[in-house]
Amino acid sequence: TFVFATPRYWGAKDSWSAERRAEGVFRDVRVIDGVDLAQLLEQTPSVSLWLAQKLGRVPTGIRLLGDAWREWAFSTAIPLTEQLILTGRDDPSTEIHRWLNGDADAIGIQGESTSEAIAFLYASLSDYPRDLFDAYMSRVVVVDAPEIARDIANVPVPLIVVLAEMDPGISNLLVSKGHHVFQAYGSGIGAPDRITVLPRIG
Repeated sequence: TFVFATPRYWGAKDSWSAERRAEGVFRDVRVIDGVDLAQLLEQTPSVSLWLAQKLGRVPTGIRLLGDAWREWAFSTAIPLTEQLILTGRDDPSTEIHRWLNGDADAIGIQGESTSEAIAFLYASLSDYPRDLFDAYMSRVVVVDAPEIARDIANVPVPLIVVLAEMDPGISNLLVSKGHHVFQAYGSGIGAPDRITVLPRIG
């Protein structure tokens, strides 16, 4: 398959690719233009955020889950591993898997810190096969600012939005728009009744 990609708009892309397909040189010929790329970035905010990092245009108040994981894992002299943070925590990890496989809903996880709770989500996702892990990671964004969370609510595809100790009203708004919401807590103060407290690692 021959794929031609351009950041420009190309109105004749369909007719051009049909002509190339008819030549029979390639099994298939596809064109991805600027409109297609814009739609892709709109549907996958984590990919959009990754691109913004590459271009040096990262908005404040939003992070990639992988970056949040690395910040937590490398906070010690010897980097922490996914296996370590999951040790003795099978039930909360299973609960996360169940939540992801269900309809849009919110889940609250409390760790020693909000960073640990967010890192636990990453570690739980790392349990999945690589293709499924990548699919989930393309939909996850970590939001630290309420105004960013409100903007994300209107994204047309279902996301996994990680909120760091934010107003429950924002969580309810996101869920009503079809998004999965992961609420990270470092303490029980202000947390809803339905919250899972991570047991301390022995």
